[in-house]
Amino acid sequence: MREWPRWNDRLRVETWVRPADGAFIVRDYALYDEKGVLIGEASTSWLRLSLDTHKPIREAITDVSTGSGRCSFDAEKIPVRNDGVTTLARFEVRNSDIDGNQHVNNTRYSQWVLDALPIASHGQYVLDEYSVNFLSETRLGDMIEVQSLQDEGYYHGRRISDGKIVFTVHLKAHERA
Repeated sequence: MREWPRWNDRLRVETWVRPADGAFIVRDYALYDEKGVLIGEASTSWLRLSLDTHKPIREAITDVSTGSGRCSFDAEKIPVRNDGVTTLARFEVRNSDIDGNQHVNNTRYSQWVLDALPIASHGQYVLDEYSVNFLSETRLGDMIEVQSLQDEGYYHGRRISDGKIVFTVHLKAHERA
């Protein structure tokens, strides 16, 4: 985000799909204010999986229109690390966390990280960038620990039952003026 909108601001969102690259599909977004100034960008990447086998589908996509635009960045792959880990909070996957595929909706991972941070930090910092990588399905009843890594701004979610890292997050923020 270059600038955050204010309450009641009118925004315009443009979105497009990049040409497919193997099993991955990338959808970009541009967010404009009322004057047409670009205030934010987002990019999401999706792995196409077979509904039956859950294995990647690599065939060409022919039924999705693609755009010619491109965000000014490529979404980062956040490394999985276990050095200097501190547990911040634990969350049990609840009914309201589940999506139509019967696993945790990816927006919940963002919510869990933000809920795990001290409330004072929400007032002290302004979020500039937020990256999240979904690594593994989590299901109803799973217990997830949100952990902070030694490097500032890196977090991950670890499923307690098997120790598997199920998502990684990287935040970039600046202190509020």
